[in-house]
Amino acid sequence: MAFSQVDKVEPSSPPKMLNIQVHTESTGTIKLSIPTPDNRKSCKLCLMDQFMPPFYVPFIFFYHTTDGHFKIPQLKESLAETLTKFYPLAGRIKDNTSIDCNDEGILFVEARADCCISDFLKDPDFRLLHNLRYFMLYRADSSY
Repeated sequence: MAFSQVDKVEPSSPPKMLNIQVHTESTGTIKLSIPTPDNRKSCKLCLMDQFMPPFYVPFIFFYHTTDGHFKIPQLKESLAETLTKFYPLAGRIKDNTSIDCNDEGILFVEARADCCISDFLKDPDFRLLHNLRYFMLYRADSSY
């Protein structure tokens, strides 16, 4: 009987993981650039929406800059103008039957990460996004 020798295969080392640290630069409320007209201060919810429990849908947008500076004032101004067209987004649910379009605005958080998004996207490990959990946690009934 003959045995052949098989080279011992070493397991490959795990890829180097990024350690993403996120730092909050500022938080605030973005309000509509033009107040909602009085005749549109209330927006009734459809029957299906009335039976759904309130929930929060978080959005995180990533922007890359070449000079290290992003034009935050322009972004805020653009968002304020957009909210004017979609005014119910800046209101609050009232009695689970309607949206009070009271122009309270939306939460805006500016944060910086100590890595480039391009580095993350080379070998994405979505478990690293847990560092962004602060921005994902929000209670629908909390105020900011």
